Formats: sequence, C-alpha cells, structure tokens
Amino acid sequence: MKTMMNIFYVIATSIFLLAPSSEGFTVSGEQSPKSSSSSSQLFYTNDGMTLTKPTTTTAEPIIKGKKPYITKLSSLDELKYFVQEDDRMVAIKFYAPWCKTCQRLGMQFTRLATELGDGIASRKMVEGQVRFAEVAYSPQTNHFIQDQLQVAAVPTLQLYHGVNKLWQRSGTKDTRDLRNEVLKLKSKSKEELLILGEEQDDGILQYAIEDTMYDAPDFLLEEW
Repeated sequence: MKTMMNIFYVIATSIFLLAPSSEGFTVSGEQSPKSSSSSSQLFYTNDGMTLTKPTTTTAEPIIKGKKPYITKLSSLDELKYFVQEDDRMVAIKFYAPWCKTCQRLGMQFTRLATELGDGIASRKMVEGQVRFAEVAYSPQTNHFIQDQLQVAAVPTLQLYHGVNKLWQRSGTKDTRDLRNEVLKLKSKSKEELLILGEEQDDGILQYAIEDTMYDAPDFLLEEW
C-alpha cells in the first residue's frame, strides 16, 4: 500500500509540474497585477478563448529616412496664408532661440513633425496628416507674436484648422498633449473640424486679420 501511495504521489507531482503556467491572467480573463502592460502583450477576451491585442490610438509609423518640413513664419500675413492654403490642421511652435526649454521642446516638435507632418523621403515629397510651422521670437516678430496673436510666453504650441484655433498650451515642456489632441481629431471630417473650430476659437487670429484690413498704406497718410 505504501509503495502504491508513493507512486501516486510521484505521478501527481509530475502532472502539476508539467501543467502550463497561467501567471499573468486571472480566471476571468483579466490581466493579473504581475503581468506586463506592454502593447505587445496578448489578453483574453470575455469569452475566455480568443486572444486579442489591446487597442491603442497610434499614428502612422515613421517613414525611414524621412526629413520633416517645418515652415518658418515671421508675420501675420504669412500665418494667414499658411493656415488657409490647405484643409489640414496646422501645428505651430512659438519659441525663443536662447530658451533652453524651447530647445528641448523643439527636438520633440521635430520628432512629431517627422511622424505626422509633411516631409521628404527617398527624394519624394510625403504628405502628412498635419502641417507644421514655427515662429521665432525676435525684435522683428515681437509685435506679431505679443500684440497681434497675444502669445504671452514661450514656448507655446497652437493647433489650427483654417483661421480657427482648436487648441493651445503655453509653457509646455513636451509635445505629448499636442500629439494626443492631433490623434484625437485626425479622424474628424473637414465639416466636423470646421464646426469644432468655430466652437473652440478665441477669435484672436480672426480679429488680427480683420484689423489689418483697415490699415491704410503709408502713402495714403502722407500730406499732399
């Protein structure tokens, strides 16, 4: 009898050791606290059988060797024409060349422009989902930045659709919020973006454009 019990114990132990481990998943199919939250991890669905990857909102993969195209703007007229010459959204960075925070943000902005914006790859123009531009602070652009656009601090990031401002962040240290906003809005139609822009816009750019329409040329102000 004792020998039979020993044999049974050995067989039971072997079966236990050879059984597949279920660490990382609970019985209900939910991931256990010890499991990885990596986007490549597989998860059980509610039926307990099908394996699926968690869905995440991601942009298109970066094209190898792509060089981003970031337009430099220095006046209200340039900005006005830039935001209206295309139906896509426009991301703009306002910065000062000597600002260290601006420099760090600039590297991320360039990276984001490579991912989502226009660029050149294999000597061909690649059209992105968003157009990117930047405005450098200087004595020549001070009136344009501070007075006309009322940008009070650098770095500042803005997102436009046409002349309507969809989003803005001042003093930000990274482009995470801008990227999230773009990915959230990129699936919307032109009509939806137009409606959203009219709801979100603060009217600053539109007012500045209208205000310059009434500026008389210098020669008309001269005495004859």
